[in-house]
Amino acid sequence: MLQIRLMLEEFDIIDKKGFDEYDVQNILGTHVSNKSIELSFEILAWKLVFSNKVNTWGTHYGPVVIGNNNGETFEIPGREDIKPEAVQFWCERYKTVRNPLLKVRYCGLVWDYYYMLPDQRKPSDLYELYIDALLDVVRGEYFKRKVIGREYLQYTQGLVLKNSSKCAEWKSVLHNYVSQEEITSINIGIWCAELDIINNSHDIFTEEERRASIELIKHRYNHFCTTGNIYLLKDIMSLMYEYYVHYGEKQLAYNLLWDFEHRLEQHTSLNVFQKDVLYELLLGKYRQLGGYSEDEKRIMRNIHAAATNSIQQMQRFDMPIDVTTEQVDAWLDQMTAGEPHIQIERFLLRFVSNISVAKEQLDIMAKKCPLSFFVPTKLFIGNMPGSVVMPYNQDQEGHLMLQLTREIQLEDMFMNLLLRELSKKGVLSLEVLNKQINNSVLVNEDREDILSNIVKLYFDKNYIAFCHQVIPQIETMIRVLLQKSGINVLKPQRDSNGFQLRTLDDLLREQIIDNVFQCAEDRSMSTYLRFVLTDQRGCNYRNLICHGIINPRMLNESVSGRLLHILMLLLRVQENPNKNV
Repeated sequence: MLQIRLMLEEFDIIDKKGFDEYDVQNILGTHVSNKSIELSFEILAWKLVFSNKVNTWGTHYGPVVIGNNNGETFEIPGREDIKPEAVQFWCERYKTVRNPLLKVRYCGLVWDYYYMLPDQRKPSDLYELYIDALLDVVRGEYFKRKVIGREYLQYTQGLVLKNSSKCAEWKSVLHNYVSQEEITSINIGIWCAELDIINNSHDIFTEEERRASIELIKHRYNHFCTTGNIYLLKDIMSLMYEYYVHYGEKQLAYNLLWDFEHRLEQHTSLNVFQKDVLYELLLGKYRQLGGYSEDEKRIMRNIHAAATNSIQQMQRFDMPIDVTTEQVDAWLDQMTAGEPHIQIERFLLRFVSNISVAKEQLDIMAKKCPLSFFVPTKLFIGNMPGSVVMPYNQDQEGHLMLQLTREIQLEDMFMNLLLRELSKKGVLSLEVLNKQINNSVLVNEDREDILSNIVKLYFDKNYIAFCHQVIPQIETMIRVLLQKSGINVLKPQRDSNGFQLRTLDDLLREQIIDNVFQCAEDRSMSTYLRFVLTDQRGCNYRNLICHGIINPRMLNESVSGRLLHILMLLLRVQENPNKNV
C-alpha cells in the first residue's frame, strides 16, 4: 500500500486540481515493471469509466470498451476483473486519500460494488464521505473539464433525494455552478444544467429556487438575442418553453414562441433549409400548446414557402454509369433467352427488389461514410415538406426505402431496354397481356375491357394517361386479392357510423402479399409494392399521381414500365382450388 501512495502522492494533495483518470493512468503506467496485486487493483480503479447513467452492468463505473469479435461480445476491463479483493482495496483507499477527486473515485467504486465486500453492506461512513467529495469537487472546481461538474451534479441528485440537509447543500452547489459562468459563455451544457434538472424533476425545488433559475436563463436569452446566434437562442428558448409548459404558464410559453418566431423572420443569414427546420420546431411547439390555430396556419405558410424556395435552390447532378454497349447487349441476350413465358417470368423476377442486398449495401455505406448517416434526411412531396428519415441507427427502414428507390431509378434504364426488346420480339404485346387479363382471377369481367384499353395506352406510348388510369386498377386488384384470401379490406369510419376502405398502404402490409407471391427470403413483394406505390420515403407513385402532386412530365417511360411490371405481377396470380388465392 505504501508503494501505491508514493506513486500517487503528487495527486493526493488537498489542493491538487485539474487532473483526470487519464493523468493517473499515465503515472501508474510507468510502474508496470513493479506490478503487484495491489497495483493491478489501482490500475483497474482508474481504467473503469464513470457515467451519470447506469451502464450495461447496472453500475456507474464500467468498461471503457465494449466490442464485438466474430459475434462474441467483449469488454475492457471485463466484469470478471472486479474481484472482492479489489473492492476491499478500494474501501481502504477511500478512507485514507485526501484529494476530493481521488476520494470520489474510490467511494464511487465501493458504492457500486459494495456487495462484493465480506458483509455485503455499504460501510457506514461511505454515504457522507461520498456526497461530501462529490460536492467538494464541484464547489472547488477540481475537474479538468468543467462539464464534468454537470455530470457529477446530475449523478448526485439521485443520492441526496431522501436526505433533506444534503439535498439543500446539493441545490446550493448546483446554483452556484451555473451562476458563476460568464454571461458571454456559449457553454449552454453548463449554465442550463440547473433548469434542465428542474424541468425533469418533481417537487425537489421550491418556487423561489425555480424562479431564480429561470431568471438566470432569461438573462442569457436576452443577451444572445443581440448576438445573432439563432441556434443557441433556439436551445435556450426550448429550455424556457419546457419550463413554462411544465408549470402551466401557457401565456409565457406562447409569448416566447412568438418572440423567437419574430427573430427568426428577421434573421437574414439563414438559408431556406435552415429556416424550414426551425419553423417545423416552432410548429410542433404551437401545436403542443393547443388553441393557437392561426399561429399554426401562419407557420405552415412559412414552411411551405421555405420548402418551395429550397427546391428551387437544389442543384441537379449527374452520376455516370460505366457500362459498355457490349455488356448491355450480352445482358439483353441473357434476359431474352428461352421460351416466351420463361422470358416474361425472368423479367418479372429480375425487377422485384432484392432486400437482403440493399441492406448489406446500407451497412457498408454506413460504415464507410458514417457522418452522412448521422443526420436526418428531409424529403418533399412535390414542393411541400414531407417525411424525415432519421439517422440510420434510429430509422433503418427509412434508409432502406431510400436505398431501394435509388436502386430502381438506376434500374429503370435497363427495364426500359428490356421491355423494348421483349416488345420487339413479340414476347410482350397487347395481345399477350389481353390473354392474361381475360384469365386473371383478380380482374372482374366488367373490368376486362377497361384494363385492356389502359394497357393499350402503354403500347401507344401515351404514358401520362397510362399512369393515371392504371393505378386505380392496380389498387382494385390488390383489394380483390386480399378479399379472396379472407382479409378484411374495410375499417370503421371515424364517427363509427359505417365503414370505409382501408388505405392501399395499410393493405400492402398484410403478410398474405408475400405468401401469395411465394417470395424468397431476400425479396419482399410487400416492401416492393409499398416503396413504389405508397411510401413517402420511396417512389410514392400512387399518392403523387392520385393527389395530383407529381409533375406530369415525370410520368415517362420509366414510371410507366415500373407500373406495368406491377400490373403484370398481379396478372400472374392464380387461384388455388384447395385454398384461397
